[in-house]
Amino acid sequence: MTTRRAFSLAAACAAMPFAHAQTATTTTVAVAAAQRLIDATSPAHRTLLLHPFTDAARSDWHYTPRSRDGLPWKAMSAAQRDATTALLRSALNEQGLEKVRALMALEITLRELESFGLNRDPENYAVAIYGTPGAPGWGWRIEGHHLSLHFSLDGERYVATLPQFFGANPGVVPRDVGGGAPRAGFRLLGNEEDLARQ
Repeated sequence: MTTRRAFSLAAACAAMPFAHAQTATTTTVAVAAAQRLIDATSPAHRTLLLHPFTDAARSDWHYTPRSRDGLPWKAMSAAQRDATTALLRSALNEQGLEKVRALMALEITLRELESFGLNRDPENYAVAIYGTPGAPGWGWRIEGHHLSLHFSLDGERYVATLPQFFGANPGVVPRDVGGGAPRAGFRLLGNEEDLARQ
């Protein structure tokens, strides 16, 4: 791992300044958005989306590209994507939401830059809901390459945002590749990396 990449990862793991402050509005929205996502998901696909709220399930996280529990972004309808975006907005501010979108788009860059890049997929990110939204203990996560964000709630109140991983690869986009990828020179975690170097 390069020093530049290590700093990017360390800075992102140390803090998430683009998370919402806890408010009644954002948490009420979380329950409603999670329920919207469930309602928009067919019974056959709910087995992908819904999981028990257990220690084992909540501590199983990875940031490498692989198959994972949850409903994949690529399999979602427009209604499911809208509900997922609303769920993300309940936990992240607009800067955080844009970082998630840009991180997913970096997979397009990697697909073009790497000799084995055909496995890179900007839609290989999955959302899972643990427990029953609004219950005394429930949660949700979004996870994929270099992204693993977990949120635990007590009813309508966020109580934990761990484990949490937000990385960037490449740390600096070396050239334009098109297809919706970030432009050359883009640094997803540039501010966080610069802060870590101070």
